Amino acid sequence: LPGVAQGNLTLLNTKADRFAPFVRRVGTRVFQNLIIAQRRQLAANEILAARSAVVVRATLDRSGRLKDLSVDDRSGSLAVDQVLLDACRVAAFDDNPPVSAADEKGNFVFLFVAELRAGVAEGPRGPILTTIESRLRVGLL
Repeated sequence: LPGVAQGNLTLLNTKADRFAPFVRRVGTRVFQNLIIAQRRQLAANEILAARSAVVVRATLDRSGRLKDLSVDDRSGSLAVDQVLLDACRVAAFDDNPPVSAADEKGNFVFLFVAELRAGVAEGPRGPILTTIESRLRVGLL
């Protein structure tokens, strides 16, 4: 849908704030890919099926490459969940991760919380999307 508005990117926790340049690099890249995928892949009924945010956990190894992806919470729409997973597969990496941001195993664990907010009007054949806003919150555990 071409009407998906970019919305905003928000840092979720104090560790994300402390390492803001790193988290913003990764988060912005994921967000840009997310917006593109949403516009290309989602139909109105898939957007309306999303009742809550989707939460994806992405683990990068010590060199900044994607190591693991998992869904912590689903949105109610498999298609909406899938576009965030796809965006993470393409864009969750960093060429120069700060060593001090790693966890005790040397990994970088991100939480991506994506939400689509849809404005809906009643049409003659059911609900019609009037506006769509995409939001992404990013945390670093």
